[in-house]
Amino acid sequence: MQIPAAAIERLLRIDWFANIGKPASLAGVRQIDHGELGSSLTSDAWEATTLEARNAITARLARLHPSRYQAWNDLAGQAKTALRPIWQKLPVALADDAALADLQWILHAYLMEAAYSRQLAAPLFFASLVRVYEAGHVPCGWDGEWPAGRLVIC
Repeated sequence: MQIPAAAIERLLRIDWFANIGKPASLAGVRQIDHGELGSSLTSDAWEATTLEARNAITARLARLHPSRYQAWNDLAGQAKTALRPIWQKLPVALADDAALADLQWILHAYLMEAAYSRQLAAPLFFASLVRVYEAGHVPCGWDGEWPAGRLVIC
């Protein structure tokens, strides 16, 4: 198994954070003001949501696809290496450690989700977060208890 090249290329094409502060045209999300981004990214609720989504991936793989799940650590290393060019593309404005840590967590999970996409149930959570980055915004919170609820973006 490998991290799909198409997933990496998708990330390399993103114009990171180009529309923060501008109205979003994404359906089904709640947009917050740029000044709330930091507190939303570091909230316990957002951390719990992304952790639950990642745990859902590993739980499904361990339960339904244990032989494929054995490749997790190797794929995690591949994902970490694949993300290096992304960090060079980020605007200097992303100096906030919390924002960078959140981005690293989400993009790593996205690549792992992409590698296992055939074994996972749709919709793919982290792929939906990448769509927010592609729109020039930042996913930063969740209203409700995941998986019910809606995404918060900036």
